[in-house]
Amino acid sequence: MAEKKARPNMSDSESVVDVLHIGIVGDYPGGMAQVVNGYLDWNFSRCEINAVASTSGRRDPLMPFRFINAVRRLIGFTSGTRKKVVVVHLSEGGSFIREGMIVCFARLLGIPAIAHLHGANFGEFSSRFSWLTGFVLRRATGIMVLTDEAERIVRCLAPGVAEIRRARNAVSQPSSIVSKEKKVVFCGELSHRKGIDTLLAAWARIDRRDWELQLAGPDLIGIGPKPGAGVSYCGPLPHHRVLDLQDRAAVAVLPSRDEALPMFLIEAMARGCAVVSTRVGQIAELVSADCGRLVEPGDVDALVESLSLLIDDDVLRDSCGQSARDRVRSDYSMQVVGADLDQFWFSVANNSRSDSVKWARRGKL
Repeated sequence: MAEKKARPNMSDSESVVDVLHIGIVGDYPGGMAQVVNGYLDWNFSRCEINAVASTSGRRDPLMPFRFINAVRRLIGFTSGTRKKVVVVHLSEGGSFIREGMIVCFARLLGIPAIAHLHGANFGEFSSRFSWLTGFVLRRATGIMVLTDEAERIVRCLAPGVAEIRRARNAVSQPSSIVSKEKKVVFCGELSHRKGIDTLLAAWARIDRRDWELQLAGPDLIGIGPKPGAGVSYCGPLPHHRVLDLQDRAAVAVLPSRDEALPMFLIEAMARGCAVVSTRVGQIAELVSADCGRLVEPGDVDALVESLSLLIDDDVLRDSCGQSARDRVRSDYSMQVVGADLDQFWFSVANNSRSDSVKWARRGKL
């Protein structure tokens, strides 16, 4: 439950805003953890970043203790003279109750609260539980969304929230790439949503057996330790091991049926991997035609064709890898995105009313 901190570059402490992130923090699988960890590793110009875990993810046995610790940390966050803002990271399901309570509690304490939305199934969840979703979002001072769909939903369910901002997941890009090997890497939960069934069916039809498909992540469909010829299953890995796989792999594949803006693809592209993925969420916005190939979810034939093309054509594969790296540098690097985040957090902290009594009297609780 250790808290983490990243300090700003500014010497004038009176101009610094304290930002507390609450969600999944630490070396855990999933994009939410990597987003928060990236913020902690970056020195923002006007914001001092702290983070505390409210959960470690699905089926966390220590979740009640982490949640209590997060609430305790939130209460302590009210001390001091600096302007403050809390950024609460939510996905669908129980997160909207657990972290949603933290959004409401932060506002009762008089702290501006930004709801940062993650999760590939937010649209379905918000449709089924529109009252809960709207209740939480209307109590946020600002909302950060990853996709066009999420932005439409938020504007419908929380029309009174003025600060709605499109977020781009960002990574710190390595200065150089290592020599690539004949490996195709998939990282994420091995599930129907991630298209692992489509991937294994496609790989069984690819002739180049001097290539290896590496799978890393929780096995939710029971493929077992030896899923097939030319396939290795690494199991769930700490994040630094995932980055090692991406460093060595020449191709990254993610044939998902639902996504928002997957960190796995951004990290793999930053490390020079050509990409094969699907046109879901904001992936088409991320993966331009010169970075790899996009197919429709569940289309085994198209996945076979796209993977075979990149495996067989060394020049095309190298060109796509370089273009992917350039794409991340120009639009998804922390150097670029960090400035926008810094400005947004700083603006919300300085422009929000902090009087929780007046806020409650206006009928928002």
